[in-house]
Amino acid sequence: MDIVDWASGLLTKLEALENDHLLSFTQESFPALPDVQLTTNLILRPGGTNVDGVQIDGVHCSLDKRTAGALGCVLLKSIFDSVDTSIELQAPMNEVTHVIIEASRHAYFFGLPNANLKLMSLEFCASDDIGKHPWRFPVLASPHDYPRFTYQENYTSDPSEVTKARSKSLLISSSMAGDIRFAELLLNLGRPQCLEDEIALEGEWGFRGVAPASLDLTLWLPGSLGY
Repeated sequence: MDIVDWASGLLTKLEALENDHLLSFTQESFPALPDVQLTTNLILRPGGTNVDGVQIDGVHCSLDKRTAGALGCVLLKSIFDSVDTSIELQAPMNEVTHVIIEASRHAYFFGLPNANLKLMSLEFCASDDIGKHPWRFPVLASPHDYPRFTYQENYTSDPSEVTKARSKSLLISSSMAGDIRFAELLLNLGRPQCLEDEIALEGEWGFRGVAPASLDLTLWLPGSLGY
């Protein structure tokens, strides 16, 4: 099932939400996640930048507004359920095959089950004051409270072992705070009142937007140069 179809009821509420108004979420706010999730409107391309001779790896993400909102909903549902979720990227020009949300890791602390750490409810406050660098102002937060993105190499082979194909998945493997922060950003980008069409989440070299050891992420929405 396409994630936009899965989240259609929530997207209708989100799109009608005015600035500074609240939308409450619990685990029951979301339909059950389907066994197979896909999207045809999200394109990921490896990228990066050079800072003082040092190559900084990154990823460019092109998506429309409803897909942004739907991805935010899938991320929140994964957090509430403490489950890993895989989304297949079906746009033919994709250089990345899947987005994998690793939310089951929130239920563990130093590798041990942590039954006390579970998200019960969440209030989303709508805002169109996002900016290209949404977390550009200093906040009292740990660097690990930002989202973390990494690549996973996928290797597949035919039965004869003669040829091998290599592809990548993008892992979202943040702390719970980082996942919620990224989901909030996606929900706001999914609202028609938010006119920002380019988001740059940078590491230590720029405006802090990702956790340590993370890829940089640039989001391109309709109207931007990179969409």
